[in-house]
Amino acid sequence: MGKVYIEQRELSVNARLARDVAGHLYMRQLTGKVLIVAVQPRVFLATLKKEWNKLIIRVRRERASVLYDIRAKSLDHQITGMEKCIFTLKSSLDYPQANIYVVGAHDLTDVLPYCMTAYVTCRAEVDPELLQAFINSMPAHALVVLYA
Repeated sequence: MGKVYIEQRELSVNARLARDVAGHLYMRQLTGKVLIVAVQPRVFLATLKKEWNKLIIRVRRERASVLYDIRAKSLDHQITGMEKCIFTLKSSLDYPQANIYVVGAHDLTDVLPYCMTAYVTCRAEVDPELLQAFINSMPAHALVVLYA
């Protein structure tokens, strides 16, 4: 078993959690499946999708202003990946073709730990032993982002 990387993130007073996750997810979406643990998964998913769509629009604008072939192809690839992302509230067992799973703090046991990125937005709500067991079972070189 390889090393799992852990990143601690704090939000400023004005920052919105879903916007921060969407921005971070933009760079991690092509690495593999993503798990997001939230207090209110349904509400968080709706907010995240809204921020994700805003981000797609920003990337499209950037793509429209790029003249260099290599950068343009890179942005085209990124946009295609963003548009194909499938978000779900279902478990990874019920909906294996999804890319991004949003679950509640107590649903962590229902998730398979093959996600390459996990965002824990409600660390106080998650049982520390359960979280550590999940992190230990993640694949090598996975990333866990813990929000304070």
